[in-house]
Amino acid sequence: MANTTPLDRSWKGLGWADGTPVTAVTQPDGSRAEAVAALGSYYWNGTAWVKVDYSTLKTASFSLSVTGTVVNAVVGRRIKVFAVKLVVSAAASVNFRDGTASNLEGAQPYAANAGYVETVTPPAFLFATSPGSSLDLVVSGGGTATGRVSYWDSDAV
Repeated sequence: MANTTPLDRSWKGLGWADGTPVTAVTQPDGSRAEAVAALGSYYWNGTAWVKVDYSTLKTASFSLSVTGTVVNAVVGRRIKVFAVKLVVSAAASVNFRDGTASNLEGAQPYAANAGYVETVTPPAFLFATSPGSSLDLVVSGGGTATGRVSYWDSDAV
């Protein structure tokens, strides 16, 4: 039997960590789903649920024929990439790197005029730098790698 009683508001004080109340959505069968509809805007930082501030989402374009920085480092913050578009003008291998240190992915070889597009919906991300590191693109071979990354910089988690 469908739940047709009004939503019990006695738990209202148990909203999100930032004080935003939990969203309640009436389902087709009359039951109520709570929190599921709003969860996509939050991520767990290791201690509490934190609301994603979508106004901080950024995009950086790049055009590199040698290894270089795509997004500059932000002190104490990680660069979290949620979308990439990349094309090479001539045969080359490319990969993203955590500053000057370690690779965030393996080298990917591409023929001339080849590339890829990859995206996920925030707060999910494809890869992230360590706190305080830039996002670099390693380019090996001829030609130029062009494209853009969409990202946000977040706390150290």
